[in-house]
Amino acid sequence: MIFHYRFDIFTAICIFLPLFSHAQETKPLFTMDFSKQEDWKPSETVRLQKDGDTPFLRLQAVEPDKHVMVYRRFYLPTTDRPATLRLTARIRAVAIEHGRQNWNNGHLILKFKDNNDKEIKPVAVDSQFNGTTDWQNIDKVFKVPGNANYLEIMPYLLQAKSGCLDIAQLDIYAATKDDLPKPPPIVASAKM
Repeated sequence: MIFHYRFDIFTAICIFLPLFSHAQETKPLFTMDFSKQEDWKPSETVRLQKDGDTPFLRLQAVEPDKHVMVYRRFYLPTTDRPATLRLTARIRAVAIEHGRQNWNNGHLILKFKDNNDKEIKPVAVDSQFNGTTDWQNIDKVFKVPGNANYLEIMPYLLQAKSGCLDIAQLDIYAATKDDLPKPPPIVASAKM
């Protein structure tokens, strides 16, 4: 009877432990860390700040029609390369007024480049921000082109007249099949 009881516990551990390990959140492949001042060179237009205990990066348009951008390069893994990536970010706009053109505003741009530093079209992500918003959770899934070497990540005030773009979190993950968009439902055609 005692042996049978131990066997059941051992069996349960063998069966359920893998399920719990898959339930853990996956680690990001790339993270923009805003907690270390030494990773960011403060300037009049780019600086680290805090919202309570949350550090964030602020891009500020101090002169109309000027570019304000930070740039990070994420090299794609050469082995176990994901076919699809997922971006999660937490961003807010503060009084962003567009410049001469409607698209002169806040952007989060992600572009792939090949081994020769040539841009691979189309742009993976271009989220735009105007006016004032509370913190927004951005969640985008996009394919990795076969010839991509790295991903450029650029929070950007593109010639905005005024305002701030704040980024509190930005992570890149290998997308899972659950992250992919669901296909549209199949609709029966008219009977012949």
